[in-house]
Amino acid sequence: MSVPQPRLAGDAFPPGRDALLTALAEWLGEPAPTPGALGLVNIEGFRAINIEFGHETGDRVLAAVVDAIHGMLRPNDRLFRIGADEFAVLLRDVRNPRVAELALERLAACTRMNLAEDDGYVPVRSRAGMALFPEHGCNAAALLRHADAALHCAVEQTRPWCLYDPQRQAEQAAWLGLKGDLETAIRDGALAMHYQPQIDLRTGRLAGGEALTRWHHPDRGFVPPDIFVPLAEQCGLIDALTYWSLNAALRQCGMCRQHLGCVTVAVNLSARILHAEDVVPLVKRAMTIWNTQPGTLTLEVTESAMMEDPAAALKTLQELTDIGVTIAIDDFGTGHSSLAYLRDLPVHKLKIDKSFVLDMANNRHDQLLVRSIIDLAHNFGIRVVAEGVENDATLALLREMGCDYAQGYHIARAMPADDMLAWIGASPWAAARDLP
Repeated sequence: MSVPQPRLAGDAFPPGRDALLTALAEWLGEPAPTPGALGLVNIEGFRAINIEFGHETGDRVLAAVVDAIHGMLRPNDRLFRIGADEFAVLLRDVRNPRVAELALERLAACTRMNLAEDDGYVPVRSRAGMALFPEHGCNAAALLRHADAALHCAVEQTRPWCLYDPQRQAEQAAWLGLKGDLETAIRDGALAMHYQPQIDLRTGRLAGGEALTRWHHPDRGFVPPDIFVPLAEQCGLIDALTYWSLNAALRQCGMCRQHLGCVTVAVNLSARILHAEDVVPLVKRAMTIWNTQPGTLTLEVTESAMMEDPAAALKTLQELTDIGVTIAIDDFGTGHSSLAYLRDLPVHKLKIDKSFVLDMANNRHDQLLVRSIIDLAHNFGIRVVAEGVENDATLALLREMGCDYAQGYHIARAMPADDMLAWIGASPWAAARDLP
C-alpha cells in the first residue's frame, strides 16, 4: 500500500533503550506481574535508504513506522526506539503464543508500506521477533536476548516475523558450534561436489548435471546442506562457500567437457548471495579462471529469493545473463509464483519442484498442474526441467507433455565427478549433444 508523508516533529520518536529497561524493571518487579511479551522490530535496509534518498527521507520513514506501530498498540502497550533502525514494543496482558503471533502479524503488516515521495515512493519493509514472559524469560536480560534471537530467526529465514522457539534456539546453538569447522572445511577444500545428471527428453541424452555441495564432517558424519548453507549465511561464510562451489563445479565441468563435448553445470545460488553487491564479480572471476564458455553455467535461484527484492534481482540477473550465465528458477510452484517475473526477469529455465512430479503418474491433478507449467513456460520461451523423476511412467509422461529436461533417482542419484564419468560410460544416456 502507499501511505502519505507522516508528521515529523522533534517529539515524534518514542523513548530509548534506557526507558525500555526502566519499564521492564517496573513491570517485572511487580508483586505478581501479568503475562506479557517483548517484541523487536527492525527496518530492513535503513542505512541504504539514508544513503540513496537522504537523511530527511530516513527520518520520515522512522516517523511513518512509529505512527503505524502506535496505531496498533493498546492503551497499556508501550513503544521504544532502541537503535537507529530498531524498535521495541512492550505488550502487557499477552497470555498465550497465539495472541503473540497475531500481534507479530499485525506488527509486520503495519510496518510494510510504500512511503510517498515527490518523484515516486520509498519501499519500507521490516522484520519482527518476540519473546513471552514468563515462558521465554523471567528477567529483562533473558527477554531481550530471546526477542533478539527471534528477530534474527526472521531475518535468516526471510520471514516477516518469528516467535522465540527454545528448541530451535538450542539447535541453532549446536549449528553455531559448526562454524569454525565449516570455515576450515571451505579453506582446506574438505567439501565435496556431487552431480545429479540431467537428460534431454527430446534425445534421451545427457544434457548436463546439477552440482550439489556435500560436507562429511570428520566427527559428525554427513552434514545436510539445509544445515550448513543457512549456517554459512548466518556466519558470513556464504561468499566463500559459493566461490568454492563455483570453482569446484566449473573446474570439474571443464574436465568433463574434454570427454563429453558440450555439457552444462547448474549451481544453486542462495537468497543471501543473490542480493550481495559482489555476486556478479564473484561469478565472473570463477568463469574466467576456468575458461567457462557462455551457456555452460546455469545458476539456480528460488522464487522466494527473487521476489524478496524483484528490482534488485532483475539488475543482478541481467548482469549475470550479460556475462553468459543461464538463469533457472528452482523449486517452481512452492514459493511466491508470479507471472510478472516470467515476463520481466531474464529467466531461461524453470525447474518444476519434485513435490509435483513424484506422484504424477498416479495423480491426475499433478499431471494437469505439470502440463500447465510446461505450456506456460514454453509460451514465454523458457525451457523446463522436471525434478524428482523416480519411475519410467513419469519419464514417459513428461516426454509426452513436451518437458525439455529431467533429473531424479530413476535416472541417477547425485554422485562424485569421477563416478559420474563412469556412470556416463555405462548408461543409455552416454552421448552428450549441444543444447539449442
